[in-house]
Amino acid sequence: MDIVEISLISATIVFISLGQIFQKLASRNINCVKRIFIKIFSTPYVLLAGISLALGMLSWLFVLRTVKLSIAYPMLSLSYVIITLVGKIGFKEKVPLHRWLGVSSICIGIFFLFQG
Repeated sequence: MDIVEISLISATIVFISLGQIFQKLASRNINCVKRIFIKIFSTPYVLLAGISLALGMLSWLFVLRTVKLSIAYPMLSLSYVIITLVGKIGFKEKVPLHRWLGVSSICIGIFFLFQG
């Protein structure tokens, strides 16, 4: 992979991760089922989530033009690593050991992808 492909994959991972983070922030405003649509669409986080996810899809389409799917798709699992870290640090979530083992497995798997 060249620097452009790595940059596009990285952008995709960042955009889809941001989309998830903005959705989490938007969900904090939802507390009543009756007014759920009003609450959802009146928060800027929903708009930011949509923009982030759209940009992620757009960059992903560019990735798929040149990178083998069997290489590119596993790279998206790095978003799980990012989200776990943001959950722990940003949202003060408790992350159990078995989840950290899963994150470690993802990182090791990505390392092996780049070996061949």
